[in-house]
Amino acid sequence: MLSEAAISLAFNIMFAPTFLKVTRIFRIFRAGKKSAKRPKFIGPRDQIIMVLVLITLQIVIIILFATLDPAEPVSLISNPPINYIEQYCEFGPGLTVGIIYNFIIITGCCIIALLARKVPSNYNESKFIGISVYSTLIVSLAAVPVYSTADVVLQKVATLCMVLLLNAYLTLICVYIPKLYAIRFVKDDGLNVEDWRSRSLGGSLNNARSNRVIPSLN
Repeated sequence: MLSEAAISLAFNIMFAPTFLKVTRIFRIFRAGKKSAKRPKFIGPRDQIIMVLVLITLQIVIIILFATLDPAEPVSLISNPPINYIEQYCEFGPGLTVGIIYNFIIITGCCIIALLARKVPSNYNESKFIGISVYSTLIVSLAAVPVYSTADVVLQKVATLCMVLLLNAYLTLICVYIPKLYAIRFVKDDGLNVEDWRSRSLGGSLNNARSNRVIPSLN
């Protein structure tokens, strides 16, 4: 049960904040094309509450399925048979439901990152987030057949460990290291919102509010 909960929560804690981060970037600059009005639910408190809601849903799934259909020990006989039989705890449907829930969040990250690809480059964390979630999907999908067809328990354990470690490093490298680099080395001079609106809409908007500056998203 602990392994099942840890795997589901690891992905959820990793990608729920990422999903809300890229959604926030997209909503801010989409609203900037239309008006100077601040979008709702983009403040730090709102973002934290929504992250907690997403994580709480994952915890509810874990507790519900752990109560209704917990993991049970099973015997694994290799093919062709060898001179011993391995026993391990087979994950129940709770892990499958939890992974599907996380897959929906990761897919949402991919879609929003794709939609947010045209925001200004000095604010465009969505590019790095997109690379992270695309890589996560590829690694995770490649691990499913390896895990399912493994004849030895050690292979199953190694596959799960490799997926979790690769996803953790990909998220660290693609999402957090660029942010640390930007904080340390990149000077943020602000962005002229009217210039950005004119570029994003093909120059069709006027420069009536040319002195307005979008603050940093950090």
